[in-house]
Amino acid sequence: LMPSYNGILTLSGIRTLTQIALELSVAVPH
Repeated sequence: LMPSYNGILTLSGIRTLTQIALELSVAVPH
């Protein structure tokens, strides 16, 4: 139960980080 729960937390964390990164890259033009 714990490994799968940690895996779900990791996936959700990665998705959140990627969404934040995309928003920042769009908000700040390079």
